[in-house]
Amino acid sequence: MLGRPFKCTGIGIYVTAAGSAGSKIRIGLYDNTEATGLPRYKLIDSGEIAADTVGAKQITIDPIDLWDDVYWTCLLVNDTDTS
Repeated sequence: MLGRPFKCTGIGIYVTAAGSAGSKIRIGLYDNTEATGLPRYKLIDSGEIAADTVGAKQITIDPIDLWDDVYWTCLLVNDTDTS
């Protein structure tokens, strides 16, 4: 939960164990459905991020205003060796 309004201009992850060649990660951010407490609409999609090397991976996105609310982060990995 954010404690104040925030303008998000990027999203990233730190890969601690490289996957095999061609491994990819995709990060999503969803808003919250107040009635159910479950994810609702996708607000951010990082696109594919290379995960075959260790280190910080950051993607610049179109700026989006996030308000004082609950958000869901989702991670899709296409290689079981990726952490």
